[in-house]
Formats: sequence, structure tokens, C-alpha cells
Amino acid sequence: MKAVQKAVVGALTGTVLASFAQQASAIPVTNLGTLGAAAVSRTVAGVPKYAWDGTNGLGGPPNNNGWAHTSKWFRFTITQRSHVTISLTANGALNPALSVWKTGGAFNGDNHLSHIYNQIGVGGASQFLANGVGGDKVTAFSGYVNSGPAFKGGGGNIRHGGTCGAYVANRYARLLLNDLPPGQYLMALGGSCYTNGTATACGSGTVSTKLKITRVKPAD
Repeated sequence: MKAVQKAVVGALTGTVLASFAQQASAIPVTNLGTLGAAAVSRTVAGVPKYAWDGTNGLGGPPNNNGWAHTSKWFRFTITQRSHVTISLTANGALNPALSVWKTGGAFNGDNHLSHIYNQIGVGGASQFLANGVGGDKVTAFSGYVNSGPAFKGGGGNIRHGGTCGAYVANRYARLLLNDLPPGQYLMALGGSCYTNGTATACGSGTVSTKLKITRVKPAD
């Protein structure tokens, strides 16, 4: 009888731990809501010096995928075709960087479990973002900006700069996304300082970063 009770307790404990592990692995996503004419500004605390690249410094090289658990995740919605500008200003020694994807319209980070992501696409390490059901998934990659050094990431070569519309300066990154179609978008941000598996020009610790998003309706 005692053996049976122990087996049951052990099974339940394993189930609870597995459930907890899945919950801990989910990516928490802050909803910025629907963008209007006014700019949206947030202070993002505790941004790691590397998170957007370098798998947060864990393991040996190359390990240059983004680290899902320490990157900061946001989502926003636009109801009409728009130009959207996203900027990051670090209040300390940090090279800010970010990636943007279009979702199916109902993205929920609780259902997307992975340690790493591809900063420049949907495939590869970002496939977990696209494996959702219905609208709970990403459907396309929109762009990235990287104020850190160039490096080879999990999805290919990543430039100092980024895709069309990217601008970088000391402790600053900005991405202009032109003519975005209506819908929901997902964004991951963090520090960037890896080059070929070696942490360089990283600064120290974590810093707060100002996130600002503006939306402009294209001229007719």
C-alpha cells in the first residue's frame, strides 16, 4: 500500500514539475495594445547586455541565437496600413537590438516554449513561434535592427545596422517599418554584443531601456 502511495505521489510530483517547467519556459509578452496617433513609450527595466544574441552567453560558440527567456517580448496591433517606427535608447552600456514578426492575430506567449529564437526570420530556431494554432503564431518576419557588432546568427549573417529602415548609434537603435499591413505584431528586444561566439563590447550587468513606438498613416 505504501509503495502504491509513493508511486502515486511520485507521478503527481512529476506532473506538477513538468507543468511548472512548461510554464517557466513560456515567453511573457507585454501587450502594448492598438497603436493610435500618439506615441507609445515604455521604460523596459533589466535588459541584459546580451539576450538578443549569443544565447545569453551560455555554452560554447557559435550559440548566436537569441535567448528567449531573457529577451523582452512585446506585441502591438495596427488597424490600418501604417508606417511604424520603433526606437530603443539604453540608459547604460548596452547595444540595443530588436526583431519584429507579423502574427496570425492572436499571439499568446504562454503557448510558445523554447529557449532560443532566430533573430532574422521565422524558420530555424524561430519555428516554435510559427507552430501555434489558428492566429496564435507568427506568419512572417518584418525586420530587425542591431546596434551591436555584426555576427553570424542561427539564421545567417546579421549586420551591424539591420534591414531596410534601420538606424543605429551609440546606445541607440531605431527601425522604420514602411507600409505594414493591418494586424498584430510581435517584437523581441535585448542587448547585442557577440562576435563569432565571443562576448565583446558588452558593458556590464543589466540596464533600463526606453522603448518608443510611433505610427503614421501613409499619404494617399
